[in-house]
Amino acid sequence: GVAEPILSGGPESDAEMRLKNYEHVMIWVSVNSLQHRDSLDFPLAAKALNVAKVKTETLTHEANMLLICKHSFVLPLLECLRGAGASEEFACHYIVTTRCSEDVQARVNSYASTSPTTRRVPVPLVAKWASQLLDALAHCHSVSVLHRDIKLNNLLCSSPAAHCDVVVGDFGLACKAKRGRWRLAGTGSYFAPEALLEGIQNHKADAWAAGIC
Repeated sequence: GVAEPILSGGPESDAEMRLKNYEHVMIWVSVNSLQHRDSLDFPLAAKALNVAKVKTETLTHEANMLLICKHSFVLPLLECLRGAGASEEFACHYIVTTRCSEDVQARVNSYASTSPTTRRVPVPLVAKWASQLLDALAHCHSVSVLHRDIKLNNLLCSSPAAHCDVVVGDFGLACKAKRGRWRLAGTGSYFAPEALLEGIQNHKADAWAAGIC
């Protein structure tokens, strides 16, 4: 299928080169097996959004949130592509990022499945991840963005290494902070009390969700 870049940067030739690499990735996304060409210095991942169910505005919204929140511990956006004239099998929008190892929930589960003496995540690692998460949230809030869906599944391990960093991903429900109330978004078990009781979601709600993690 053909993909049209929505967001890109740098010289046109560079953008064209990246697009070819991303098209290669997109084909493999459909069969849940990510690959990349030898010319790339790092593996890529692509979040596929079904064209029939997701509007282009939804794609650009998440991409814009990632751009605004660019930070060492926020999943880096590389490209945003819109499928055009693709077959039904490949009719998707794509948000292309660097590829992470797994989410923190999966990593925690892997510790739990090992021997009884090592089934808990080491305290120093928990402290490191908590610090990185709070750094990322502090930055997002400094640019007036609320994530609204902080949870273990949206915290991503940067590599398979035991002491890897974590980055915050999935900004699909993120929004610019504003006064007043609006429709609640996120995962119910991570909602702050004021969100449930008063319908208020602000930067404190992100902090509460981080504490639940």
